[in-house]
Amino acid sequence: MIGKIAKTVIMLLAAGMLCLTGCSGDRQEPEMPGPDSQENVYQGKIIESKGDILLLSGVSEISASLVTLSVKETLVTDQNGKKTEASGLKNGMVIDVVMGEDASIAESYPGQIHGQKEIRIVDQENDITGMYLEALKEIYQIDPGLNSGVKIMVLDLSMSVNMSEAEKSALAYRWDSWLRSQSQDMDVYQKTYDELVEEGMIDTEKLYFPEGMLITIEDKEIKGDSFVFSISKWCSGLGADGLDNCKAVFEDGIGTYTKGTAWIS
Repeated sequence: MIGKIAKTVIMLLAAGMLCLTGCSGDRQEPEMPGPDSQENVYQGKIIESKGDILLLSGVSEISASLVTLSVKETLVTDQNGKKTEASGLKNGMVIDVVMGEDASIAESYPGQIHGQKEIRIVDQENDITGMYLEALKEIYQIDPGLNSGVKIMVLDLSMSVNMSEAEKSALAYRWDSWLRSQSQDMDVYQKTYDELVEEGMIDTEKLYFPEGMLITIEDKEIKGDSFVFSISKWCSGLGADGLDNCKAVFEDGIGTYTKGTAWIS
């Protein structure tokens, strides 16, 4: 579970299925097509693949939550409609999950799809969240002294134009999971600096975020298969680090980046 990213989960019944909603960032509520539709389909982008389990962020406005599903014993077809191996599913792919008559999305965060009858590969897009996860790890490990005593981790993704809201929630979820894998038990939020000030979490007189760290990502619109971004972490006026003008490049959906200018405050 993702600490306090998912504070509230509400189940809605639509077309005989349970759909998940939550409170992480601006996660949107997924809905399944109504009974007049020919098929019930959840369209998602593969954020992470671990063994038989996929983590998906919704692509359309009606399937914009974060969900998992097992591909075990599920028919997988390629863009030509031909049967293919589930091992070929990779990060950045957009897939249609065709739901069976008794399919559901279980109450949890992420939601858990059960009862799918087919997975159809639709497209290969760029795995931007995977690339940013590596950038988060790098900025976090720069000047590790700043990490001491941090109990509140805040991501400001409001200036990222290359991720959807669902992808931002997915990045926050994966970042939370990575921190916990490193025995860093923190509460992870998505907020801006101004929101933290408004909520009284930052001492504006001393320019200090008690027990907290703010990591900010800002990027330029992607052109072709590359874009420029900056990433920084901030604990106080005299405790901050950053990487400016980093260049991200994607090949067959997989992203790498070169570091730009490093700075320390």
